[in-house]
Amino acid sequence: MLTPSTETLLRQYHASLLEPLEWTPRYNIAPTQLAPVVVADESGARLLRLMRWGLIPSWSKDESFASKTINCRSETAHEKPSFRSAFQSRRCIVPLSGFYEWKPGAPGSKERKTPHLIHPARSAEDRTLAVAGLWESWKARDAEGRQTGEILDTFTLLTTSASPFIQPLHDRMPRILGAREQEEWMDPSTPAARLRTLATAPYSGEDLAMHPVSARVNSPRNEGPTLAAPVSPKASSLPALLAALSVATLSGALSACALTPTRPCTAGGDISWRSSVAKDGNIVGDKHCLQKQGPDGRFRNHGEYKVTYPGGRKALEGRFENGKKEGFWSEYNEKGEKIAERYYEGGVEKSPPAGARP
Repeated sequence: MLTPSTETLLRQYHASLLEPLEWTPRYNIAPTQLAPVVVADESGARLLRLMRWGLIPSWSKDESFASKTINCRSETAHEKPSFRSAFQSRRCIVPLSGFYEWKPGAPGSKERKTPHLIHPARSAEDRTLAVAGLWESWKARDAEGRQTGEILDTFTLLTTSASPFIQPLHDRMPRILGAREQEEWMDPSTPAARLRTLATAPYSGEDLAMHPVSARVNSPRNEGPTLAAPVSPKASSLPALLAALSVATLSGALSACALTPTRPCTAGGDISWRSSVAKDGNIVGDKHCLQKQGPDGRFRNHGEYKVTYPGGRKALEGRFENGKKEGFWSEYNEKGEKIAERYYEGGVEKSPPAGARP
């Protein structure tokens, strides 16, 4: 996650640009996507550049190698063939406003992992964490192994043993650099022994905070500030119905049974449906939706859409227009408390217009 503007990043990291870079806030950066990275040129001057997440060594035959190298263990970075050259001469800083980690459920339980956002505790709006990284330039090749002339700049994040603060979630964490450590990490004259110490030094985590967030962050297709908003621990783990809904609305994999029309279909008209929502073979709620027949004869969700818990309390409500989400969509827990709200235009999540209300 990275939200500051390009100008703010340039100021924070005392960097400049060689080519235009317009960064807009991102809340769910995924591997193989682009992100701003701070590198040093031959003179040691810092540059801010866009690079793709997932390091491809210069000797790799194809891009698929990047799936193995989104992270790099700091303890072995100096000796692994994929990273040792970059460790010696192509170190970088990856600015982050925060990062996500997943807290496991209780031992022996079927409880889902709960996503958490880890971020600076004394959070100025534009403050970032400086994560140690490595970068490489890879010359693209065609199917026959011939270079195409395209050059792809890629990076990886260094990880180290988790601080006591992070350990309840995971045993690893990004290697966050302090202000003085950043200078040493980027200095081409820093001795190799000191670099290895820098890479593996423990992090106290005393200036970090965390909170649970929506399970929507699990999908790289989701984006927007609502992903970083705090939710209650119960809401973030999602009861069975909302877990099913997440699958339904994000990937279409929800199963429905006992599908019953509550108003008959007329040619060119619409049909109202009420169906049971099932997850793992168990009925966990009811879905109420209206579908309208288009000129091509196909029926698409159109109008009010609602899902309720057993007993009738609402779990999700929103509106479709010609099969695409429109306006505000709200999720509720089993107590009737709103736990998430999103705004859509033409099926795309956006920030709501000024003054807009659900």
